Amino acid sequence: MKSKKLKLVFPSKMKSAYWFFSLIYAMFEVIQGLFFHPYQTVQFLVKKKLFKILIFFPVFCLLFIYLLGLILGEFGQYGFLFLDSNWVVFIKYWIVYFCILWQMVLFYLFFRFWYAWRKSNKLGSVY
Repeated sequence: MKSKKLKLVFPSKMKSAYWFFSLIYAMFEVIQGLFFHPYQTVQFLVKKKLFKILIFFPVFCLLFIYLLGLILGEFGQYGFLFLDSNWVVFIKYWIVYFCILWQMVLFYLFFRFWYAWRKSNKLGSVY
């Protein structure tokens, strides 16, 4: 019985829309994992060295909130006065504190697993 050869599809031969949506989907899955299961996801990211930049996702969220606040603040004098209400300010500060704490947890887990992975590789054992 002859074995069939597998045809590998590389991004250059893939349609660009499929490749783009596949990348977005993979990044969304990692971000969702960082939110719901940070311990397992950071361990996976340190082992596989894939999408390591997503460890900084809370910083990107803070930057987005800051820029959004600057843009909407410019329009505050033109009718968006609801941005100065107490609830909006409370929610904004709550999101900022949440992102800071989330980033601290991700940094702690990243350095913890990185150190353990580095130490186990020096000893020659399998992690």
